[in-house]
Amino acid sequence: MRIQDKYRDLINIWIIFIIISLSIVIGISCVVITSYSHSIALKNQCNTLNKEIERLEENRIQVQTSKKKFNLGDDKLSTILSILTSASKRSKAGLGEISISEEVERGDYKVLPITLAIKGNYNQIGRFINTIERKDIRFQFWEIELSTKETMGRGIICKIKGEFVVL
Repeated sequence: MRIQDKYRDLINIWIIFIIISLSIVIGISCVVITSYSHSIALKNQCNTLNKEIERLEENRIQVQTSKKKFNLGDDKLSTILSILTSASKRSKAGLGEISISEEVERGDYKVLPITLAIKGNYNQIGRFINTIERKDIRFQFWEIELSTKETMGRGIICKIKGEFVVL
């Protein structure tokens, strides 16, 4: 007796229907699981981007209040910010809090005291400072403080104090 003859009675329309139905259910389950995991990844990415937007909005508000407080012209403030953001992009260091104090007279010229916070590794922070010094000599830094306490070993936060010479 051949195997085909033995199982011939099992092969009927209902068995074929059940096998096709199970295949469809398994296929749909795989698509749902893949879509769900992709949805979770997109949700996490969205949350990260929302936090970044909030941080940038806080920086924008801080810059606007500083601009109003010091009555800086658009050209001075835009020059400072464009230099800092382009240096941040080139060095791939994260630009954090920017604090600009009131204009101070130093002999024949005026300066704007500036405090910056930057996040990155040693190379990124070094490239950031080097890019600024090469791009515009009106930036002068004299105090650089490095810390890993706030990052839990995942990078360095650098606080830089200096000034921008107003011509």
